[in-house]
Amino acid sequence: GAANKLDDYESGTFNAKLKGSTGEPSTLLLRGAHYTKIGQTVHVRISFENITTTGYSGNVTITDLPFTNNDGRTLLQVMHFEAVTWSANYQLGAVISNDSNTIDLMSFQSGGIWAAAQHNTGGTGRYIWVTGTYQTNS
Repeated sequence: GAANKLDDYESGTFNAKLKGSTGEPSTLLLRGAHYTKIGQTVHVRISFENITTTGYSGNVTITDLPFTNNDGRTLLQVMHFEAVTWSANYQLGAVISNDSNTIDLMSFQSGGIWAAAQHNTGGTGRYIWVTGTYQTNS
């Protein structure tokens, strides 16, 4: 019936921007990322494939998500190949803070403190993939 009608669905692409807190190349890496929004739920897929990370340093962030997260801190999944360093014996995660459209890559350990993941020494053939779901008021 009408109560089960899907009335808010959209999908598309956006330009995800890779950032570094203490150093960035003069031209930032942008990638066409994908999103699907159903109601207030947003699912994102971001792939930085075979990139050169020379010039990046400091904390790893990905900016310009298509919608602002409005459901507290949200954890996303992240995988990488030679692009990120993090604390030994820790897991790597991606976090969107409340009222933010930026992903912070973080290292964490159960019962331990969180720390920002760092850009690895610059190089070629690097990969970062992030996927996950968050909530918005948009």
